[in-house]
Amino acid sequence: MSGLERKDHVSVSLIILSIAQGIERPTQIAEQLGLTRQGVHLAIKDLEAEGLISIDDDPTDRRAKRVFFSKDDQRDEMRRFAAAALRRIEDELATRVGRENFETFRQVLKMDWGDVVSPEREEHPGE
Repeated sequence: MSGLERKDHVSVSLIILSIAQGIERPTQIAEQLGLTRQGVHLAIKDLEAEGLISIDDDPTDRRAKRVFFSKDDQRDEMRRFAAAALRRIEDELATRVGRENFETFRQVLKMDWGDVVSPEREEHPGE
């Protein structure tokens, strides 16, 4: 059974969408999605084993890695499909809530929300 056949299809889909949006570093993907670096690393290794993405050294930081879609027609098609799916989702959301509300929502999502909330953090700090 492939590692991609696990229960984490949503995480893998979000990682693929992040790569389609141009986010290249696994640590940035993990931060953006609120996932652990280890979880993102495992999913990326699975995607690489499936031939969907490639991993390379970051030329600007030798400690870091970059991920990107593999360079062939099938992978390019997957990138276009992921980008088109994201556009359809955004268009549908804008239709449902109104374009102005959607643009406000988009701006809120781009804000720095602070630290990621994890199960280990206290639910009610200071109590």
